[in-house]
Amino acid sequence: MPAYLQDKVVVITGGGRGIGLGLAHAFAAAGSTIAVLDINPDAAHAAVASLPGSRHLAIPLDVSDESAVNSAALRINADLRGPDVLINNAGVYARGHAATLPLADLHWVHAVNFWGAVHCTRAFLPRLAARPRAHIVNILSEFAHLGFPAKAAYCSSKAALRAFGDCLRHECPRSITVLEAIPPAINTGLVRDARASDSATLKLEADMLAAHALPVERFARAVVRAVERRRERLAVGAFTRGLLLANRLSPRATAALTAWAARRMGVA
Repeated sequence: MPAYLQDKVVVITGGGRGIGLGLAHAFAAAGSTIAVLDINPDAAHAAVASLPGSRHLAIPLDVSDESAVNSAALRINADLRGPDVLINNAGVYARGHAATLPLADLHWVHAVNFWGAVHCTRAFLPRLAARPRAHIVNILSEFAHLGFPAKAAYCSSKAALRAFGDCLRHECPRSITVLEAIPPAINTGLVRDARASDSATLKLEADMLAAHALPVERFARAVVRAVERRRERLAVGAFTRGLLLANRLSPRATAALTAWAARRMGVA
């Protein structure tokens, strides 16, 4: 068990299911107290009820609402003395090409994936900076590094969060480590619950994801280890690491590969 995480406070957005729930269990197993923030009240409370221990906190929250985030931060600071680790995990997905995707969907994705992380980071940063050691973990995606047809909203929101995290590394005190964590394919429900005009191709993408998904527990344990070791970058899964390396070495070849994958999914 990582000694550092014993009795630490970990705030996880989107902690009611999927990757967030897996992270909640992994950090709780390491001895941390968890604050689960989730837009679904039932999911938030069910997540906390499933964790070992009794000091965990469930807060229903829409991270795109800055005022609500600030109120949640005040409660966590008061009830749990504030976080040692903030995990910006909450995310949504809208399927559509850049020229035709409804602007409301583009705004929605950025409001949650990017601005939600900004709101939470700014709300908790003073308390994190007061710690002798603290961590901000941004859950990203390989699509923060490369484009893909019909993922304009998702790719751009994750790329923005990646750049935000890069700036934080320069601006934060040295006591704060900013971790960029990229999961492998995990069947979290993100695609199934996406906004899209074409339900058939969305189902095809969800089925392909489910067929190649890795267990969320593997990624969650890797994030725990990365926090313990004060790492700044993490990519889990051989395919994910290979894709990122290929994109650095040969962007043109990687673009051809993504175009082929898009044709298989019917979105080229």
